[in-house]
Amino acid sequence: MKEIAIRTHAKCFKWPLPFFLIQVYFFSLISPTNLFSDNPLQWKCPLVAPQAKPIDPKLSPQGQIQQIDEEIKELESLKEKFKAKAARYQDQGDRLQFKDHYVSEAKRYWDLADCALEVVKKIDEEIAGLKRQKAILLKSL
Repeated sequence: MKEIAIRTHAKCFKWPLPFFLIQVYFFSLISPTNLFSDNPLQWKCPLVAPQAKPIDPKLSPQGQIQQIDEEIKELESLKEKFKAKAARYQDQGDRLQFKDHYVSEAKRYWDLADCALEVVKKIDEEIAGLKRQKAILLKSL
């Protein structure tokens, strides 16, 4: 069986070649390149926007309106959390931009802030849709 020697500061580790190849394969699965989409310069957003729960059509219109109101409250609280995350990421990026050798980290935090703001926009769209549903139900009463 072939072996591969890897030298570190003080020791030389000898691992069997198949074991080394398995390690390389699994390390490649968690490498930073997996955070990129097909375009290697475009970064994927790790934050996911929540979806509104479907409204139960079996409920009375008042029950549906109440369910919509509860869903809007939940989405509003999530929106505030994502706004806070965006502010924290933006502040962290602003702090890191002035430190030596941390410009790439600052860019990463700014990208995360942009991603959090995109999630806020999606939540706003969900809330607007729920408010439209509520207006239709109120007109039908």
